[in-house]
Amino acid sequence: MGVLLGLLLAVVAVGCSGEREGVTVPPYGRGNPVQVAGRAPRPVDPIASVAVIGDSITVGAEADLDASLRALGLQQVSIAAADGRRMTVPGDVGSGLELIDLLVAAGAPDLWVVTLGTNDIGQYADAVEYAMAINDVLVRLPTDAPLVWVNTWVEFEPDQSQELDQTLAASLRVRGQATVADWAAAASPGGLLRDGVHPTPGGQARFVEVVTDAVSAWMG
Repeated sequence: MGVLLGLLLAVVAVGCSGEREGVTVPPYGRGNPVQVAGRAPRPVDPIASVAVIGDSITVGAEADLDASLRALGLQQVSIAAADGRRMTVPGDVGSGLELIDLLVAAGAPDLWVVTLGTNDIGQYADAVEYAMAINDVLVRLPTDAPLVWVNTWVEFEPDQSQELDQTLAASLRVRGQATVADWAAAASPGGLLRDGVHPTPGGQARFVEVVTDAVSAWMG
């Protein structure tokens, strides 16, 4: 309990600062990137496999994302995406926590990609509650596993989107061995979402690029 409390306090302290070392949070709508610790750290072992845990944003782009990741030379790509999936709340499709447990039991991948959070926007009271949900996911992952987490953007919830994304960036900085794939910077200027949440065909292509670029950075 003491370790978790300390982690949450560190996340909230970092998340409350507009400018902090290694993390830049953009003014939304300008397309500036969120950066976590600059370039992705290089893992000790080569990356040959990746698992993607996602929601409906990933569902729409699944086939193209699979092909794009395989084009990087990955030997195994596993994508588990479902409409309505949340970080920790099960619902009808299973939460991110449940998917992580299943994947770890089956043999953890070399790199994890989490594309969750969109369905959690507006579901928590403040940054502390967002941090608790994010860290529930982080502690289920192997502690030394490279991680890409795709941040969020919902056009009609800009403040809540920003709060989640700031908290996510701070949480990943505390964890280490993790980077943000900045979907918010791509989507927030407008024109890529058909309903304020889900990408248009052009938006799906841009989403695939954002995720693939973030994975590629880990592979050198």
